Amino acid sequence: MNPWALFAVVGVAFGCGMVVDTWRHHSNELDEVKDAKARYVDAVEKSEKVAGQLQAELDRLKRTKSILTKEIHNETQRVEYRCPMPDDSRVLYERASKGDATPPGNLPDGVRLPVLPPDPRP
Repeated sequence: MNPWALFAVVGVAFGCGMVVDTWRHHSNELDEVKDAKARYVDAVEKSEKVAGQLQAELDRLKRTKSILTKEIHNETQRVEYRCPMPDDSRVLYERASKGDATPPGNLPDGVRLPVLPPDPRP
């Protein structure tokens, strides 16, 4: 048998084996890519679903805020809630809220008026 023919047969067999092995390797990579793509598509669908739910909740909260803002504005404009305070009373209240609760005049020794909480108005 011719050694060159034997060498050619071995070379062709080796080349075919490498081609088949490469096909197998590419097939495995293709399966991994398909699995990754499927997981990616599932993740995108889930995120879109959650984003839709979040947007619906935000829209609901905006409507609720708008309604509450209008109701609070209408409620606070009512005449029943207006309570004008005379200037003397306002001055006494501000002094008391700062901790200086002594009214004009002298108090007996040991008598102190309670300190009012701070003014809740901004």
